[in-house]
Amino acid sequence: MNKLGFWLVLAASLIATVGQILYKYSSESIAISFSGIFLNYYLIGGLFCYFLSAVLLITALKSLELSTAYPLFSLSYIFVAVASPFFFADDKINALKTAGILLIIAGAYFIGRQKK
Repeated sequence: MNKLGFWLVLAASLIATVGQILYKYSSESIAISFSGIFLNYYLIGGLFCYFLSAVLLITALKSLELSTAYPLFSLSYIFVAVASPFFFADDKINALKTAGILLIIAGAYFIGRQKK
């Protein structure tokens, strides 16, 4: 696997995680109106993170197969699950979430280890 592509996907995944956290913050303070949506800085920050993440992912796809890049991008699920309790008191990691995280890690590992 191309190392630059791997690092680009990892960076895209981390930036998408920040975007998800910003989306959650925006959902707690958003007013359902034109100005409420377009003046919500958390939402704007989340959208910017997703844009940047997409640019990195598209760049990574130049050197990685789509079937490799997207499962690696699923690491963002892990990052969100681990980061959420630090930002939101009601988010907890329980045994089922831990099992799911371990399965995602295993899948990303096996896909990342494929040799051509």
